[in-house]
Amino acid sequence: KTAYDMRLSLVGSEMCIRDSFTVNSKGYAVDPFIRDQIENDKLRDELINTIKNFRFAPRFLAGKAVDSPGQYYEF
Repeated sequence: KTAYDMRLSLVGSEMCIRDSFTVNSKGYAVDPFIRDQIENDKLRDELINTIKNFRFAPRFLAGKAVDSPGQYYEF
């Protein structure tokens, strides 16, 4: 468990946060944003930085890698 998980479990709270982004033609998550209101700026920044470090398989159209907008990951 992360420090955030442990703090939430201490107060009996649980949450799911959706991070939306575009997977570019090289497989990197770009333009991430979180729609949910998160009061803890540090947590929001950590989630955004984490998704920027993920790698995904890019989408291919006509044999060419292309951007894939509208992707998301739930934490």
